[in-house]
Amino acid sequence: MTAQWDPEYDNLLDFAEDQGIYPEFDCRSGICQTCMHDLLEGEVDYTVKPLHPPSPGKVLLCCIRPRTNLVIDL
Repeated sequence: MTAQWDPEYDNLLDFAEDQGIYPEFDCRSGICQTCMHDLLEGEVDYTVKPLHPPSPGKVLLCCIRPRTNLVIDL
């Protein structure tokens, strides 16, 4: 699926849900890591600093906004 990012959203999880994609999540604050997915391409900015930052190549959807075009394995 391809979607054009709307900067009105706080994070990629909210954006995905409005696009009809419902990834698993729990806390929405970067603590539980339930919304962790593989970042295949692109760069992100964290809007909330996660309690436990994900490993390289992983992102927490509840805490990020795209800096560039992204490819994420959902």
